[in-house]
Amino acid sequence: MTTTSGGVVFRKSLIAYLYTIVGTVLLAGFLGLVAAGLSGGAKTFVTLLVVAVLVRGAYRVAYLHSVTWTVLPEGLRIRGGILPWKALDWHNPWPALFESSYRHGFFGFVLNYGTCVVRRSEGVTTNQTENRMHDAKRLSGMINTGIANHRARMVPVAAPPPPTPTAAVRPDPVAGLTDLARLLANGDISRAEYDTLKARLINP
Repeated sequence: MTTTSGGVVFRKSLIAYLYTIVGTVLLAGFLGLVAAGLSGGAKTFVTLLVVAVLVRGAYRVAYLHSVTWTVLPEGLRIRGGILPWKALDWHNPWPALFESSYRHGFFGFVLNYGTCVVRRSEGVTTNQTENRMHDAKRLSGMINTGIANHRARMVPVAAPPPPTPTAAVRPDPVAGLTDLARLLANGDISRAEYDTLKARLINP
């Protein structure tokens, strides 16, 4: 697993390389022993088989190195393949993904690798599976986190409740009449003004 500016890149486990390399060496060695006991055209044929096994093994190692699962802010990108007509470059945003899961055996648990599966739902659910991925548990967890975060952003935010209308508070007529009487006694208002303001207080 490596972290880049664009996202987190997950690759095949070293166990995947060991399976390929050990299998290639054992098969090539066996065929080499067989070729040593032959002569003529048979030896040439078996020798060519040894070369073919070694070439295929080198191709498999290069293919394993090309497989990457990159968790990006906007989705998941899966790449793999050496030959242009067989290369895979699968990029899906979070809305197109449904869920991810992983599984591993005993050695996968001990050596931290496993099979990662991502499901996408487009009418009929399809899967993309890759075995012997390093840190498959974390890879699957990051994919599910990205899907969950996208779904959370898609949930509409409830609008705030409308403000409760507040009834207008009517002024206290008793206090108003007391103030008018004081103003009249002080000569601040005339009798006519007092009567007008008093009528407004009593009959608003």
